[in-house]
Amino acid sequence: MADESDEPDPVATELDLPAVDADDEVVVVHDAEHGRYRALLGDTQVAVMHAEPAGTGVLAITAVIVDATVRGRGLATDLIAHVLDELREAGTKVIPQCAEVERFIGNHPDYADLVA
Repeated sequence: MADESDEPDPVATELDLPAVDADDEVVVVHDAEHGRYRALLGDTQVAVMHAEPAGTGVLAITAVIVDATVRGRGLATDLIAHVLDELREAGTKVIPQCAEVERFIGNHPDYADLVA
């Protein structure tokens, strides 16, 4: 999955989960300028969540995409949980417009309070 920008990413946090490759850490980068959260394994983007403002203090999550080479390893679930935790800390609500995020929240009712 190619990076759409050569500019450095403004905010990066480690995903607090086992990495896909034990030698590398999965890092989540919030790229607000492009409306996405990127999961990086080393220098490679392995997953992305697209989100756009939907009012004051509300984000619409429109898609979660995982690179085919790392599917089946729980990266989508881990990315969703990580981003929702960050949004909770920031006091931001979400509108899930992506089936994967809707399913995640349905399976984890402790995140239901984030739905706008």
